[in-house]
Amino acid sequence: MIYSDNCIRICMDSKEREQFRGFLCGVAVEEPVAFCNWMDFLVKVDQVYDAIGKPQPTHVIRSFDNTAPAYKPYVANPVRYHESEAIARLHGQAATCDLLLQSRHHAEWQGLLKQEDGTLLGRFSTAEECLELLLK
Repeated sequence: MIYSDNCIRICMDSKEREQFRGFLCGVAVEEPVAFCNWMDFLVKVDQVYDAIGKPQPTHVIRSFDNTAPAYKPYVANPVRYHESEAIARLHGQAATCDLLLQSRHHAEWQGLLKQEDGTLLGRFSTAEECLELLLK
């Protein structure tokens, strides 16, 4: 399987709502990003896509201090840090899925979720729908 720039592999070490934890990785993600619960997961996915630069968010978080990350514009060809084969070898202890965000309109996620073998788990139009697909 060849991973696109905006595809993130979700490696879940525990997929129960109360114990949801694991890490995110992808060809355009420099280092794996750990998450420790479902709220942390939602924040980290947005941060990873902000770093990749696509799909571009439709909102910019307002901040009144200088510690907030600067807005990053759309990136047509993000840096690919890894080969697809290296990402395909990574797995979570409980489950592994591939997240493909197609857009982030109205501060929400629109895309699809696939099992690691490429089988479609479902399409979603909100972050909550995505999370529900993951927790099935």
